[in-house]
Amino acid sequence: MIRRPTLRDLFVGTSGSAAVEMAIWISVIVVPLLSVMDIGLYGYRKMQVEIAAQQATEAVRRACGFAAAPVTDTNQCAASTLANAISAGRTGTSLGTNVTLVSGYPKEGYFCVHPTTGVLTLVGSDGTTGTPPTGAADCHTVTTGSIAPPVDYIRVKVTYTYTPMFSNLSVGALLTTPITSEAWLRLG
Repeated sequence: MIRRPTLRDLFVGTSGSAAVEMAIWISVIVVPLLSVMDIGLYGYRKMQVEIAAQQATEAVRRACGFAAAPVTDTNQCAASTLANAISAGRTGTSLGTNVTLVSGYPKEGYFCVHPTTGVLTLVGSDGTTGTPPTGAADCHTVTTGSIAPPVDYIRVKVTYTYTPMFSNLSVGALLTTPITSEAWLRLG
């Protein structure tokens, strides 16, 4: 009569194939479990980066106000006020100072909305701290005959380098890093 293996046999090993069976079961159970943990952590960190970008734009609004547009004009909003506001906003999540501002940001510009597609189109040039944006007087370049003024937007882009907990044992190494997020805030 053939003896049927028990759960104890997997751990104690009464046969030569017990170790192989145990290795197979561990890979079938553990690898997906570790992958779920890495993917969950990645999703959480991605949300934190998005929140950090949004908080940075909101901090600019609170520090400089809507009346200060364009905020990249240091006569309207001091460069240190703008930088401190963005820094406080972007570091306000559990990721703290690991969330960094992407080089060349904040950006500010005047945009017009295309009436058919709803796409925002930059009219003029982007501005950065100390160099305010330039803009057209109206949106006629986007919509023929339009006399509507363009709207001022500030954009903040932040980044965070994600490191999976189990990079060699899960799909965590396949996840996109660094995580970046750009938030827009209408100023005008």
